Amino acid sequence: MKPQAFNGIFAAAITPLRSDFSPDLSVLPLYLDFLAQRGCHGALLLGTTGEGPSFSPEQRRDVFRAALKVRQEHPEFRLLAGTGTPSLDETSALTRSAFDLGIGTGSIVLGIISQSFSLSFMYFLSGLIVLAGMVWFMNKAEKKGI
Repeated sequence: MKPQAFNGIFAAAITPLRSDFSPDLSVLPLYLDFLAQRGCHGALLLGTTGEGPSFSPEQRRDVFRAALKVRQEHPEFRLLAGTGTPSLDETSALTRSAFDLGIGTGSIVLGIISQSFSLSFMYFLSGLIVLAGMVWFMNKAEKKGI
């Protein structure tokens, strides 16, 4: 996948849920269309507001696939995927799935990072890059009022 410039307005998308708390895959494309019609250039799926860690890897892949439907009406709408889990194998598999579906220029691994990286974290991150390819990383180290 060829990297693209990361610019524009990206929404931290919520994940619509059914009454059993599974992702509502029929509503998700409508919600993303709503965002696109109001000027968003893209959305982050299953990120900090997207409940990603609450879903199984297969449910997360289903969300990625359902979200692609927004491109039928908005072909330039960019999608990014939150793929982080505590497991290197799961994270790399989810990241690879996002890449294979053509989601964004990369996937985002969410995490809180201190100013000094631990050696184990560096091994995890390097393993992910080797297994999954390009990875976007969101640094959330700055504490605000905590």
